[in-house]
Amino acid sequence: PASLARLVAHLKSGFDFIVFDASPFLQCPDAYAVAPHVDAVLLVVEADRTLVDDARRVVRELERSGVRAAGVVLNRQHDYTPRLLRRALHRPNAPRTSPS
Repeated sequence: PASLARLVAHLKSGFDFIVFDASPFLQCPDAYAVAPHVDAVLLVVEADRTLVDDARRVVRELERSGVRAAGVVLNRQHDYTPRLLRRALHRPNAPRTSPS
């Protein structure tokens, strides 16, 4: 951990932003070792695979460790239309608008 802290300090002295791509937290607890040395964590979750409860558990563990979760990125989402809008558009009795 001391060498990691030195590496991060060295990198911060030369760069405005540093991004570490770490292993999934639930599959590789070693990722938690890097977290305390960064300003924030951006959690990447896989659509239709990562359970919401699992993502929440990771965020809770990060917060307990004093690490700020900056946000979440949804990865591998094939349909980018929000579910609520998709449902409204596919209702059989939904009003249709004519193109302008």
